[in-house]
Amino acid sequence: SDDSTGLYSVTYVRLGNELNGRIQKASIRFILGEIQEKDYWEEYRIWYESGGKEVIEEYTEAYEQKLRNLSME
Repeated sequence: SDDSTGLYSVTYVRLGNELNGRIQKASIRFILGEIQEKDYWEEYRIWYESGGKEVIEEYTEAYEQKLRNLSME
């Protein structure tokens, strides 16, 4: 099952397409050998600083809340 089902991130709703596109493009380019590993990690850094960090934090908080709610049932 997908543990992210039912979780919400304001930042992902706002920037998800842009963030996904950036990291997917970098991943594909790295796999195809078009960029080096250091270039991939630079793209990751940009992704992280452009909203990725907030997405991770928001989903982490939502997941922890989901676990707390489940433990109360």
